[in-house]
Amino acid sequence: MKTTLRLFATLFILLFAVNAMSQIPRYSLDIQNGQIVSPYRITFDIVLTHTDATQFEFAGAQYFLRIPLSGFGTFSIGTGTNSAYQFDSSGGHPISDFPQSFWPRNPITQISGDFVELGLASNILPGPGNGLILAQGDSQLVMRMKLTSSTPMNMSNANFTVNDSCDYHDFYGTTTRVYAYIGTDVSPITRCIDHHVSLLFPVAQS
Repeated sequence: MKTTLRLFATLFILLFAVNAMSQIPRYSLDIQNGQIVSPYRITFDIVLTHTDATQFEFAGAQYFLRIPLSGFGTFSIGTGTNSAYQFDSSGGHPISDFPQSFWPRNPITQISGDFVELGLASNILPGPGNGLILAQGDSQLVMRMKLTSSTPMNMSNANFTVNDSCDYHDFYGTTTRVYAYIGTDVSPITRCIDHHVSLLFPVAQS
């Protein structure tokens, strides 16, 4: 009898876990469309795509990238106008497909070991039922970013990586994280395997 009860309990837990997993939406987060504006400035896009049929009520995300500390460029460390990393704009307005309340915030550059981290804090989470519904296959430009160097950039060393929670243990939480509303709960849905960098900057030939 006890063995049967344990078996039923195990099956119940497994079914609950499978059901919970089936409600977690899949996505792709891509760093792409790199452009060389000048020897001192580049731009690129942060793009989020809903990739499965599960409802995706986007709550918010923080985005962190890493570039080499040396050999690529010379970048101002800080936040706001003191940061080398800022929103790109057109006509004075940031370039994004997202409603303004879902824009990431506070671009920051900071040194972490042998890297410069490029960070964006999350938007303020809006509460369940007020998230951004992303349709399957829908690609949204989260934000077009610009990075400015005080010396000419060496594009052969433009080695961007996504600073992922799966790859680094960082006390300060400077890792890329994505959140969605599942029912009435805000849930982390970060999948590092679905984060991609495809910045193909041209390299000058000697």
